[in-house]
Amino acid sequence: MEHNNLISDSVMAKGVFSAWLIQSDSLLVIAGRRIDNLIVNEGKKWLAARAAGSTGQQNLTAIAVGTGNAAPVVGDTALSSQLASASLVRVPWQGFGTDSHKIFARAFFDTDEAVGTLAEAGLFFGSVLFSRVLISPTISKPSGSILVCQWEISF
Repeated sequence: MEHNNLISDSVMAKGVFSAWLIQSDSLLVIAGRRIDNLIVNEGKKWLAARAAGSTGQQNLTAIAVGTGNAAPVVGDTALSSQLASASLVRVPWQGFGTDSHKIFARAFFDTDEAVGTLAEAGLFFGSVLFSRVLISPTISKPSGSILVCQWEISF
């Protein structure tokens, strides 16, 4: 009798934070960052509930930026020092083409929002932190510039 080996696949979620600082009058990109980030415990619970078919979970809603510089840990529930938050403009639950296994979330901070030295960012569903990242090197956002933030979650 032949025995088949069972193969156990693990689904790992990975987050990548991207930010672009844009000069509003010329639309030139002044600074850009692309940084792997940490999906915290509440984010993992959110993903597990979604995968199990839960419809009671709130959608991803906002990206926040702050000035705190504490290293992210899985138990984080908020940014260290939140400066501003912006609602997501679009969350396609599935990417396109070769990105079909990804979720993209994007938010914009206008010329008078999130002005300061940005050292951290977080992705939220409601008031609950999903993922957190340190922005290194920091981004100095002056008034008159636009900040575009994007979260990419891959499976």
